[in-house]
Amino acid sequence: MEQSSCYLCRQRKVKCDRRKPSCGFCVKNGLGAQCRYIATQKKHGLRAGYVSKLEQRLDRLEAEVREMKAQQSQFHRNIPLGTPESDCNDILPASQPSGSLTISRSSSTALPITILSSLCNAWFQKYHRWFPILHNLSLLNALEEHSQNLELSPLYVVIKAIAAVTLPNTPTQDTFEQYQREQISNTYRQEITMHAMDELSLPSLQAVLIITIIELGAGKMSKFWNLLALCKRYSTIPPPVVQLKLIISEHRMAMQLGLRDLVVNQCSNFNNASLLPPRMLPLPSTLVEQEEKIRAYWMTEVLDASSTMGVGWNLGLMTPEQQSWLPCSDNVWTSPQSFVSVATFGDFDLSSSFALYVTLVANELYVVHQFLQQPFDQTTSDGRAKWQSECRAVDERLQMWRDSSPLLASFSGCYDVTSDEMQIVFDPIIVMAFAIFDSAIIALYQRLAFPPAGLDKQHGPFYHAIQRCLDACDEMTSVVRSVKDVDLENMGPHIIFPIFVASRFFLVHAKTLGVETPRNLDLLIYSLRLCGQHWQLGRRLHKVLRTAAAECEVKGKTTTLPPQFFDLQYSHLDIDKVLEIWAEGQDPVG
Repeated sequence: MEQSSCYLCRQRKVKCDRRKPSCGFCVKNGLGAQCRYIATQKKHGLRAGYVSKLEQRLDRLEAEVREMKAQQSQFHRNIPLGTPESDCNDILPASQPSGSLTISRSSSTALPITILSSLCNAWFQKYHRWFPILHNLSLLNALEEHSQNLELSPLYVVIKAIAAVTLPNTPTQDTFEQYQREQISNTYRQEITMHAMDELSLPSLQAVLIITIIELGAGKMSKFWNLLALCKRYSTIPPPVVQLKLIISEHRMAMQLGLRDLVVNQCSNFNNASLLPPRMLPLPSTLVEQEEKIRAYWMTEVLDASSTMGVGWNLGLMTPEQQSWLPCSDNVWTSPQSFVSVATFGDFDLSSSFALYVTLVANELYVVHQFLQQPFDQTTSDGRAKWQSECRAVDERLQMWRDSSPLLASFSGCYDVTSDEMQIVFDPIIVMAFAIFDSAIIALYQRLAFPPAGLDKQHGPFYHAIQRCLDACDEMTSVVRSVKDVDLENMGPHIIFPIFVASRFFLVHAKTLGVETPRNLDLLIYSLRLCGQHWQLGRRLHKVLRTAAAECEVKGKTTTLPPQFFDLQYSHLDIDKVLEIWAEGQDPVG
């Protein structure tokens, strides 16, 4: 049997008349002489014995992985800490090329406790503010208590994750070259992933969440989503029957950690029969552990929802739960563990910028994801009218929520003035909340703003959609203008795509309507340049925008960019790969 629509119409979610060799939509838009239909066959489920064979295969692979880890650990134990690289070459395996960075220099023994402590301090000074999933004092106490043998600490995997993220961009008192730092980071990431697949624990989940920063910052979205999928299987309800036994194994992890059950049911299901997995699990031993589990769960959901904003894929996001536990206030979270352990959360104001961000991304923007996954008939007036009406309804709901949120009342929320010392304290979580909100508005309206080729004369631009997108772009500019350069440079890679989405709309609007690009565009491009000081993704997209802006200044010039860049029917993630290929083939833009 064949699909009811041709491949292109199905991808763009438009109605297909199924004419052959080319349907009406493809003929109007000059998209090829012949449509492509993908033949599909009815699925009859898994054949008998299929899961059993997968289990055998996984058992064999797990045994091989354990053997490799044992060999690696034995090799590292045979190399004393601080062994010169020249001496290590004598005991390298035959496959290790002479003169390259030795395994000992890129192994877990490469970084002494002093450097690891320095990297952890750097994490809490620069990274923790926009990725607050760890308890500061608990981690630093673990470093002090296990200073003689850090591998005995259950938080060692978290410390390695911190080192993997911070080492390439943090000055330390060592003799490592930059390429050696990156090799150590790569080795740590591989070890953390293997550890997470082999050992179920909250620190494993925290470590994987932390190293997602590296993949996102490098623009490696597939690797980022793969790590995120592992995190979700750790913390949520297992999905239906699977293709690989590897995933079946990970389902057991999810059932054992059961973070969603903890957050949604507020511990009331623990030690009781539960309608949802897990069942009969013990309560967290301390409130610090409980809060870290809550934050790990929500960070997983936030990364999933925010990183896919704008796409029309069937994402399978979790349905929002209005009565769930949210992260506690920063005042409680920065307190000593002994104080938090004897306190009860009911004694404190639980509102915080992180809780606000969680509510926005995981709950309120869920309606945007739902809307974008619906197919609409763009070819008819009734279809577009329905699309526009539903789009406005979603927008109005978001505006009502925003008006009721004091922390989003104005841009002054990006900086808080402390009452004691009257110093301005930067809050990157509020900045990201503004950024993801504005990018969601653009994602909501951009496909409506300018009809695709062939429909523009029939329907013309939708000026309400254009204005709402421009308003969001202007607000994005005001937000980044309120952030100091050094703060923007140190922010995480999660703000890069929202800035790019706003910049892209400015450029497409100017090119489509033949107007000048706004001055605000220069500030957005400059902001991406600052983000590019740390993150490869920022450098890549900065190159794209600089090229597009330069070409827009010359009227009538043929663009060198992929045509998908100027087609707002594609989201920024739809075109990410083609822009990556383009950027790799271009000379650097200064």
